Amino acid sequence: MAVSKVLNASAWVGPANSSLSTSSYRYHFQEFRIADVAKLCADKDVPHMVNNAYGLQCESICKDLNKGFLVGRIDAFVQSTDKNFMVPVGGAIIAGFDEAVVKEIAEIYPGRGSSGPSVDLLITLLSMGVDGYLNLLLKRKECFDYLLALLSNWTESNEERIVPSTNPISIAVSLKKLDEISANGSNMITELGSMIFMRNCSGCRYVANVKSRCI
Repeated sequence: MAVSKVLNASAWVGPANSSLSTSSYRYHFQEFRIADVAKLCADKDVPHMVNNAYGLQCESICKDLNKGFLVGRIDAFVQSTDKNFMVPVGGAIIAGFDEAVVKEIAEIYPGRGSSGPSVDLLITLLSMGVDGYLNLLLKRKECFDYLLALLSNWTESNEERIVPSTNPISIAVSLKKLDEISANGSNMITELGSMIFMRNCSGCRYVANVKSRCI
């Protein structure tokens, strides 16, 4: 996302509205700097919320959040507990650089939700400890680099390519040959997702170019 587009949107909707940035997601996108949007929000006096989804486990994204606070405006950022702490789905952590803002958000919540996600997170953190969690962060980065290297070798030998990106969370790979096979009447192109899932690989997504989807 170009910062100029954010500026145009701000002029269109007005400063009374807020900006929601996404620092990370499983779908492939060209990473942009949260700090740039934060500076723009500070200049225009626009509230700025960050959907930090997977970002807590990524050092570069955490640094960008800190930089965004130093040079601009970030009112709060929210991240999933399941994506960052390996606990069951259903919890999230709302954080910010101003304790008063986070407290105000907490007071809005009626408090009728399940305590399960909080208990899951507490047990997991006590089990991991600080060293255990930091080691997992390091291992994630090593696994990402290893996967990228293997995929690079595979794409070179199969006349495919990795979509260039600075995204530190996801990797996108072309599947041109599958596309060609499907053009001849095969449903392989639509079966790929289920084939990957049946092999216990979660988090992978296949984007077919044969249909137009509105998300």
